[in-house]
Amino acid sequence: MKGALRDSITEAISIAKEEINNAIERKSWRKKALKLMVYGANWSLLERETKVSSETLSSFLDKLERLHIVEKKEKVYIVTDPVYRKAILNL
Repeated sequence: MKGALRDSITEAISIAKEEINNAIERKSWRKKALKLMVYGANWSLLERETKVSSETLSSFLDKLERLHIVEKKEKVYIVTDPVYRKAILNL
């Protein structure tokens, strides 16, 4: 039973990685932003660390919210799903 569960989790992480790779489009600033959001990041931290325009960052965050990869809780963007968190940390 444990093996089947482990296999299911591994498969879910693999699928999540594919979705994330499609979302980041091989842009290093997007990968960096996602890694920050694993632990929770506010707008100013994301803007400062990614060094992209407000419009570009906003568009990316909107996309992640639509894909249910990231949630905005108060003023913090965070990856709440443990499968997505694991996938992002393994990028």
